[in-house]
Amino acid sequence: MKKWINYTWLMVLLLGLLSGAYLYTFQTNEDGFDNLDIENNLITDRTPARQVSYTVPAEEQKDKNFVSEGKLTKQGQFTYSPYGQRVELRQTLTSKTKIKNDGVTYDIQTVKLLVNACKTIEAQQHARNQFNDQALGKQFVTVQMNYTIENPYPFDIYTAGVVGVNYMNGAGVTALSGLENDARLTQAIPAHSKLETGMTVLVPASERDQLQSMDIEFASIYDVSGNLVSPKTDAQKISF
Repeated sequence: MKKWINYTWLMVLLLGLLSGAYLYTFQTNEDGFDNLDIENNLITDRTPARQVSYTVPAEEQKDKNFVSEGKLTKQGQFTYSPYGQRVELRQTLTSKTKIKNDGVTYDIQTVKLLVNACKTIEAQQHARNQFNDQALGKQFVTVQMNYTIENPYPFDIYTAGVVGVNYMNGAGVTALSGLENDARLTQAIPAHSKLETGMTVLVPASERDQLQSMDIEFASIYDVSGNLVSPKTDAQKISF
């Protein structure tokens, strides 16, 4: 009887050890699922960052319109980001538009229409994070506007750049989602100086084939103490 009891306890102990080993193995494998490279799964913010160096297809590298480094200056030229985002220049508008907000002048220089195609899941997620739009598809159109801000005041000023873009069909994009301003705008614009900057904005699907103009609004302007210098501008039309 005593031997039977000892045998029973021995079996219980072995089963407990085996169950624990299985549970440990399962949890360890589950923790590694986020690292799997599955093309059908979108990368989320919880997924560990991975180093990406996209290789441009050989045929496209030989294309006369391929630009490996530098700006796109001619219609049809294209380039790739390290993540695998293909960017093609479809149209360039050289603008002479100047917008004044009290003493500050915005001198718009070029407006580019760009067609984007994400060739990797990393490129798509990078674009989604860039524009704060987690529903952004693999193909999308953007407008890139380069301009200069002139500060005529004897003190430094701050501004966030463009805060809103409205299209002909009534669709609007703000800095909260779909609009990215140049990171240099986080710094002050020194007194009596100019800053070359820019912004990139998503074009709604309904506007891609008939984009003719857009209305832009520039942000309010403040001094270094946070005092309002100029309120945001009214909507200003930029035509293509």
